[in-house]
Amino acid sequence: MVVEESTQEYLTAFPGLQNRLVRGLSSEKVRKADFARRLARCMPYSCQGSCCYDGTFVEPDEQEVLEGVLTEKADHFATLGIEIPKKAFVPTRWPDTPGTQTALKSKDFSGVPDFASHFTNTSCFMLMESGECSLERIACSQGRHRWFYKPLACWLHPIMADVNGSACFRLFGEADEPFKTEAYPGFVTSTRCGRTAPEGESASVVLTDEINYASTILGTHPTAAILAEITGGAQCHVNGRADG
Repeated sequence: MVVEESTQEYLTAFPGLQNRLVRGLSSEKVRKADFARRLARCMPYSCQGSCCYDGTFVEPDEQEVLEGVLTEKADHFATLGIEIPKKAFVPTRWPDTPGTQTALKSKDFSGVPDFASHFTNTSCFMLMESGECSLERIACSQGRHRWFYKPLACWLHPIMADVNGSACFRLFGEADEPFKTEAYPGFVTSTRCGRTAPEGESASVVLTDEINYASTILGTHPTAAILAEITGGAQCHVNGRADG
């Protein structure tokens, strides 16, 4: 596909996914109480993007769009230090459900003191050495919102929004960690920005950008007002558009 440079009516590069979110997310599926939990702010330069460990799941339409971006912007990715593998997306399974995820590369997280012991030294291949996401840099260079090309699971983390079947908008905590199994201690609450931080601020403040962006995507959908209630009308802490 051709990566258009002009502004589109959609706020993400994935109109199908965006439409499914709008259609499926109802107000009763937003757990406002989740966002009282205290979190630390995302600081990719210090955590080195540890939430990108082991790559990320992608929806079929996200894969299709990103394959086009990787082809069209290969030279730009190269200037950011990103080597695009022959197979950028690979089959995966969690725990028994098949899916697709981004390909991995080796990434040394030994300098991150609170890197979870059950995490491995791998990351999504699009993670830069600085801990930044190369997709954000590509989007910003086009004057777009920094999350325009990012998969939903990435820019929303640690919030989870299931767009397939029964949509939800949740910030799971240690007591209901969705990825915890007998053999795996969990993912969401094992990342620095997802685990409870007693010295931090409420998630409604820390995650203002993510919640507001989701609310903007929903537009006039009634659930947008519910999300706005969570942040109390607070403005984003980080400008969505920047020079990349």
